[in-house]
Amino acid sequence: MSKKPKKLIPKDKLRAILPYIRVSSVYLDNAILGYKTDNEREDKCVKLLLKYIKKRDIQTFISFVTVSEIRPLFIGEISKIKPKLKKKFVEAAEEFKPVVIELKETIKILKNNKSFFEFLKKIGIKEYDAAHFTLTVFSNIDLFISFNKRIFKEKQGKIKKELMRYNRKIPYVWSIDDIEDIMKKLEEINFI
Repeated sequence: MSKKPKKLIPKDKLRAILPYIRVSSVYLDNAILGYKTDNEREDKCVKLLLKYIKKRDIQTFISFVTVSEIRPLFIGEISKIKPKLKKKFVEAAEEFKPVVIELKETIKILKNNKSFFEFLKKIGIKEYDAAHFTLTVFSNIDLFISFNKRIFKEKQGKIKKELMRYNRKIPYVWSIDDIEDIMKKLEEINFI
């Protein structure tokens, strides 16, 4: 008797959670090209993500993270994408303009928050997870620091040191349960 298939996250919800998932670009790149990596955890996470995205939509999916004007979380800059796919990515990007606008608004809220770490704690994300969440959203420590120069002027060095220390730990990938939990908390406070 076959197992009952797990309920998949709706596609629109998947799009909403993309900024919160941290997967090294090379792993998704390899998955799309059909290569296996030597990192089992990353492979599993990538496979899980790809389950929610139909194969024909992969180019569109990559376009979304590429045109979002945030350092892409899943794949390199558009200049690094294979030339024969570049045209498809650019065309597909049109469909994602509303999503990109929404993402920019989310980032604006995060940037303008009086205390980024306090905000994350408010929705139940622990301090170390807050550091991870920050790296996930901005995908770049220096970018995060520059966004928060005014707020964290005095604490900048300490925060950067802490983030770097955390970043050197064994990579942690959000599970689908983690993501759904975060989404629920964000919805509770009308953040999304």
